[in-house]
Amino acid sequence: MFVLSGFLVAVPMLMISVAADSWFYGKLTFTPWNFVKFNVIDEGSDAFGVDPWHVFFTKIMQDYIRALLLILPFSIIIYNYIAIRK
Repeated sequence: MFVLSGFLVAVPMLMISVAADSWFYGKLTFTPWNFVKFNVIDEGSDAFGVDPWHVFFTKIMQDYIRALLLILPFSIIIYNYIAIRK
């Protein structure tokens, strides 16, 4: 049942994506394929620089942790305020 539900959502979304992208590009196009072709097959992403596999954990996660540490105190204050009012 899960696969059928996913299929019933994925197919219309892909159709909408192809229709919108084709409209704006002015020709029939499938953007996910263009992305894979450029980045994986043609290795076009190498022109923009290649990072080692651990960059997500060492650099990008630091940004998420900083954002979480900024938001967390405010979230706790708001949660406690709402809980007290009930």
